[in-house]
Amino acid sequence: MNILFRTSAGSSYGWGNLYRILTIFYDLKKKLKFDYFFLVNGNYQVKRYLKKLNIQSIVEENFDTNIDHNFLINKKFEILIIETPLCNLKLMNYYNKFINKIIVLDDVLKFKYNCDVL
Repeated sequence: MNILFRTSAGSSYGWGNLYRILTIFYDLKKKLKFDYFFLVNGNYQVKRYLKKLNIQSIVEENFDTNIDHNFLINKKFEILIIETPLCNLKLMNYYNKFINKIIVLDDVLKFKYNCDVL
């Protein structure tokens, strides 16, 4: 199983989203065997922190426009776990084309979502 974790951290985003995603990641690692990847909208401090933790990741200031989404399609992720205010309906609709289950963590619920678990 492949799980994609998507979040935002650092600079104006703070670190709460990343810490919550990492908590979920480590809890899942205790119970399941899976491959993973992190996509993080963040700065150099976030990139350095994840490298220190040995987390497979791409950290970009604005990865929605910079990331090669073919990489995501080729990895065949079964689950996407999102903890970020940056994931809009258009991007979720895109992810739904090639990811089986999408889980969104949101405490505001002010957006429209296309996901399996909210």
